[in-house]
Amino acid sequence: MSGSRRYIGGFRNSIVSPPICPPQDLLEMLRRDLVESPANSGILVWQRSSWPRRARIGDRAGHISHTPSNAYRGIHIRWGGRGWHLREHSVIWYLRTGIWPATELDHRDRNGLDNSFTQLRLASRQQQGQNTSIKKSNSSGYIGVDWHRKSQKWRARARDPVTGVRIFLGTFAREELELAARARDAYVRVHYDQRFYVLNFP
Repeated sequence: MSGSRRYIGGFRNSIVSPPICPPQDLLEMLRRDLVESPANSGILVWQRSSWPRRARIGDRAGHISHTPSNAYRGIHIRWGGRGWHLREHSVIWYLRTGIWPATELDHRDRNGLDNSFTQLRLASRQQQGQNTSIKKSNSSGYIGVDWHRKSQKWRARARDPVTGVRIFLGTFAREELELAARARDAYVRVHYDQRFYVLNFP
């Protein structure tokens, strides 16, 4: 999101947060009405029921939403004349730290539905992009390596950590698949943040 306002679910005035911090009275309501149960589970339930929210005590808060690359749990609340769509992991971060996250949050295990506090960390959009895994469509079994049909060779690529533009790292013969994967790792070790990158050969 990187500072922009986004709208969801057909509500022109619905705000996705972060990066926009909810108003203080809404934050106070979240602290009063939500509880993590079981403790340290990353699961939020309502411990109070109040109008106009249609939720019963003990109900799981929120619902699963999908982005092009992941799924996460969001809590949609009407407040102050508009809809607020709060990501569950942001709410948990606030309940644990007392501070609404100023940046986006990265899931260490790359599972957007695992919101246990130990899995969360502050991250920029670029850092989140470095914490990647093998895509379902990947045929090589290695991150950053795919089969180039025209050349009939393995192609090693990585994204520029600042611009996100794909960087071509070379092509490799069919029997050189591991070399292609290591070429990608070599680029990552130099240019990426070691706290976030994922290697083919750790």
